[in-house]
Amino acid sequence: EVQEKIKDEITERIRQGCLEFEDGSYYCIKNNIQTLPTSTGSLIETPTVFLGKSENGGNRGVFLKEGVAVRQISKGAEDTLFPALDLYGDSIIWQALVNNVWQIMVYDRTTASTTVLTYNNFNNMNPQIQKDVIVWQGWVDNNWEIFMAQKEKEVSSSTPQAWWIKKLTENSWHDMFPRISGDRITWQAYKNGVWQVFMYDIETGAVSQLSAGNDKSENPRFVIMWEKRDANGGMQTYGYDMTSGESLVIGKHEDKMPFSSDVPQAPLEENKGVIPASSTIKVKNPNENNSGNNGE
Repeated sequence: EVQEKIKDEITERIRQGCLEFEDGSYYCIKNNIQTLPTSTGSLIETPTVFLGKSENGGNRGVFLKEGVAVRQISKGAEDTLFPALDLYGDSIIWQALVNNVWQIMVYDRTTASTTVLTYNNFNNMNPQIQKDVIVWQGWVDNNWEIFMAQKEKEVSSSTPQAWWIKKLTENSWHDMFPRISGDRITWQAYKNGVWQVFMYDIETGAVSQLSAGNDKSENPRFVIMWEKRDANGGMQTYGYDMTSGESLVIGKHEDKMPFSSDVPQAPLEENKGVIPASSTIKVKNPNENNSGNNGE
């Protein structure tokens, strides 16, 4: 009964968009407008999904915006949350309250059909999708666990594509808020009373704990990193947060400018054509026949 009350409280807080924890930390989920770069480097708006008042009235529905056209793609009367669009595929996902249980829904843009991905008796929440891989958290055995679904290859044009589901975690603590980028999935886990960050490799199936110690590690996400060096040699490491779309300084190093000997120089005239000792060259097999160049 106590666990059920905890589950209901967590569910309600996630439903409101933010989740607060006993240690004072919190986690909020936002729906972001996603953009893709064009060949000229400018940004163009891609199709987006968002929540709005359902055409059936009452509950919230999922809407798809393509150019100036907007249409509702969730047709049921159930309440919906957290829609996400696969920028690399044809699927749109969200969670829907079906018979008082949160389930993950998948909408195929090519067929305009909706599939219930998770049809079980426990809550499934916070779905994310990229390149036909879906991750979410499900309430199993009185705690949150991480799940993954991958799209099977199409057998024929008349056979609809299916999804196969894999449970990534199996433990006694909460595993929550999964994120996916490429072949990596990350989440935070309340392991032994401390929030830690974990990562799953889709290709190898390996699970790694990235954080350590007693300090809470939370809100894991993926960033693109680069280094920026000023005229005095000072270097800053920048990161682009793929979740929020913001760039921020994540490190600073007061390095000196390199000595002139460290900077690559053009080869001296007398050294041109000389092969460095560390280089590898291709040696011609003397038994090979030469055509057209006798004696070479």
